[in-house]
Amino acid sequence: MSKMFKLMMDLRTIRRSELFDPVYYLSTYRDVREADTDPLLHYVRLGWNEGRNPSELFDTNYYLTNNPDVKEWGGNPLVHFIRHGAREGRKPNKAFNIRKYVENHPSIAGSKTNPLRHFLPNLSTNEVNSRKKTIKSLSVSLVKTQIDETTPDVKKSYLEAIALPCTPEVDIVICVGKNPNNIKECIASIEENTDIGNCNIHLLVERRNQENIAQYQEKHFQVDIYEMERFNYAKVNNRVLNRSNNDVILLNDDTIVTPGWLNKLRTASKGFALTGAHTTPHCSGNPDMWGEGGVKTTDYPINMFCAYIPLRLRQVIGVLDEEFVYYGGEDVDYSIRALLNGFPLIVSDAFVVHKDNGTFGESKEPLMKESDKIIYERYGIESPFNLSKITPLVSVIMATKNRGYLLENTIETIEDSFYKNIELIVIDDCSTDNTSEVLMSLQDKYKNIVYLRNHASQGLSRSRMLGVNLAKGQFIYFSDDDDTVLANRASTPLDWIMSHPYLDVVYCDYALTTNGKDVLYSNCRPYDFMEYLNLEFSIGSGILLGRTKLFRKVPFHSIYDHACDYDWVFRIVRAGYNIDYCPHVVMIYNRTGEINDHLAGTDKAFEQHAEIRKREEMLLS
Repeated sequence: MSKMFKLMMDLRTIRRSELFDPVYYLSTYRDVREADTDPLLHYVRLGWNEGRNPSELFDTNYYLTNNPDVKEWGGNPLVHFIRHGAREGRKPNKAFNIRKYVENHPSIAGSKTNPLRHFLPNLSTNEVNSRKKTIKSLSVSLVKTQIDETTPDVKKSYLEAIALPCTPEVDIVICVGKNPNNIKECIASIEENTDIGNCNIHLLVERRNQENIAQYQEKHFQVDIYEMERFNYAKVNNRVLNRSNNDVILLNDDTIVTPGWLNKLRTASKGFALTGAHTTPHCSGNPDMWGEGGVKTTDYPINMFCAYIPLRLRQVIGVLDEEFVYYGGEDVDYSIRALLNGFPLIVSDAFVVHKDNGTFGESKEPLMKESDKIIYERYGIESPFNLSKITPLVSVIMATKNRGYLLENTIETIEDSFYKNIELIVIDDCSTDNTSEVLMSLQDKYKNIVYLRNHASQGLSRSRMLGVNLAKGQFIYFSDDDDTVLANRASTPLDWIMSHPYLDVVYCDYALTTNGKDVLYSNCRPYDFMEYLNLEFSIGSGILLGRTKLFRKVPFHSIYDHACDYDWVFRIVRAGYNIDYCPHVVMIYNRTGEINDHLAGTDKAFEQHAEIRKREEMLLS
């Protein structure tokens, strides 16, 4: 077996196992982070041989020291653990006892499921990190001994930790008002009904009210003092939202939480949904009011008196809009932005008492009207705010050159799709045929077409990026001028990404015809680095749908104009973006006319594919 092939197989084995933690690797090894290299590639090539750990849960040196046969074998210890060690009951670290874990989880006994992978939860990144943190803290008690030899109480704590999800670390942010009784009751309810050890409690206090929180400073709560002529809820809370690397709960000081409130919110959110509590006591005891897991989707804004805001959501849509200096508008705006970017609104069966002591007094009503006015001007909806018709704007980008005879059919299929909230941006790369006339005629028919003609030929990649920079939509998909876009082209991948909001980009299936004959279906499949490297399937831009911010952060390279899709997918995967396969046919690629009529020629495409493949193989070596 060649060295190159062995590295490629090791890479595939580890990637599929999901036992490599790139966040841990980069945060632990500064030199790798500063080198701006792919962490998994570094680990496979060099890291394991240098004694570096792929995660907090796998101790490279421990595994090699306690398994001399593996050390003599001379290969990657994590690969050995994945392929053989776990099945043989070998421990990945001092604390994690494989055999005990399987005994406690008989469902995985005799299966192909790796116990260490089973241990990792299937919810949010926060929960994964929390379990790792718990195991790490427990390992301090076990560092000098094996778990089988520890005291019963330590052993019990450890087994409970590996059997049950742990509460992830979360930042609870409370804006403290003038009434000292409010914050006193609020904090008392949190201390009684919350595992404080897994929370960071931030108290945001105006300087003139500082005396209200003196006792809590002694408890090591994190206190932010601010001065503000006119109170701005969004601006105050953004002090924490901007710097937090955890999920955040915004909580009013005139609230009282009840048992299980935080876990219910966290479970409902699953790391991506904007989630709120409810204030009707009888609902929490009525299972008919709630869906599976005590959650239900809502068409109304999440009220910020108690709002669970995941880190993933903030990474995509940002923080609260500080333009809303008036009462109530920031929560409506934030809820709409979440929906527009593919994140659901969830109400949990967590019950939180909201006393609503009238912070704004008699001025509340006119302030609400001012906020409502801003919302109407931005989104065209009126109070009471029913958000059921809020749908993301999708920008369709088409680069074309000298294909006027195809444009009308292609554009009509786009306009006839199920999904109506689209804009179509057509970039004409200096066509010399009737392209301009056709497009101007179609603009008269369809008002959502944006037509731009390049003054000089730019090529495929640059033309597409011009469209990306013009796009107003939260999502983008590309259409070539010879595609037949099926009715579900936008709706199907959009539904997929909205039900999996941790994703950055989705690709689908397609059909292929040559001059309208011999319909063939693609061989798309779930993404696999090695299979994609070997061109066993292709992901063309015509079947992509992704977040606009992603295409702007990782643009198409003009040097690979004839294989820009192939190049782009490698770069987003290596950069850590999440890509997924949606198994539905959404377009028909029509190979028509002479190959020289296309923006990408076959011979040049083959050359660039080979060049990109060579580059990726070198990164593996």
